[in-house]
Amino acid sequence: MNRRRQQEDWKWPLVISATLHVLLGSTLLISLERDRPIEDAADEAPGEIIQATSIDAESLDAARQELIERERQREEAARRAAEEAERRAREEEAARAAAEEQRRREAAEAERRRQEEERRQAEEAEARRQAEAEERRRAEEEARRQAEEEERRRAEEEARRQAEEEERRRAEEEARRQAEEEERRRREAEEAMQRAAEEEARARREAERQRRIQSLRAQYTAQIRAHVERHWIRPGEVPDDLACEVVAQQIPGGEVVEVQVRDCNAPAAVVRSIESAVFRSSPLPPPPEEEAFARTIVFTFRGDAQ
Repeated sequence: MNRRRQQEDWKWPLVISATLHVLLGSTLLISLERDRPIEDAADEAPGEIIQATSIDAESLDAARQELIERERQREEAARRAAEEAERRAREEEAARAAAEEQRRREAAEAERRRQEEERRQAEEAEARRQAEAEERRRAEEEARRQAEEEERRRAEEEARRQAEEEERRRAEEEARRQAEEEERRRREAEEAMQRAAEEEARARREAERQRRIQSLRAQYTAQIRAHVERHWIRPGEVPDDLACEVVAQQIPGGEVVEVQVRDCNAPAAVVRSIESAVFRSSPLPPPPEEEAFARTIVFTFRGDAQ
């Protein structure tokens, strides 16, 4: 409200000043309009025109000075009015601030009393809550203790029952184990006797098979030796008691892949002729049975077959 009054006190001097400036401008325009006809008629009466212009300028200057003085007085009055308004505004603002401070102190005191009352009520409520919680805790603790005691009794009873059951189970298990052990020993004895009989029969069969294979291989080796000697081209200077050990390597099908003559009582030429005879004999004859086949054939070459 004080600010609005202060704005109105400043408004009127500004309006007056603006009005004076408008009047001054209008006077100058009228003077200029009046001077134009005088310039047009300067040839007829030059002296009169100069005198009229001088009088108008003096009048305008006096009017301007009067307007300036009036404007200064109005501005001074407006300034004093503004200062007075500002002083009253400060006084009103101080009074308002004092009243506001008083209201604030009263509100703060009321808030403090309210918070204190709320705190007291909260403390009482908390005390009641804690007392109720403690009572519930004691009741729950007692109930828990009784439940644990009951659980302990049940657990002890269950432990006794399980111990008795375990004892019966162990006795039954031991009896069963002994029966199974007895049965196992009986079966093992029977199986051992059966395995021994089977092993003995297998050993007899294997010995018979080995004897048969050895006989077949002896026949097969003699067959190969005769076959090789038939392919031998007898060189000169062959000892009458020729005896050379021949080791021939063959692959399935009878193809000879390697020959070695060792422990021979003949010259080198005879040894080479024997090696050539073995290679010429390839493929070697098939065995009488598949089991008689041997990759390595060892026989004594004598050159008897002619």
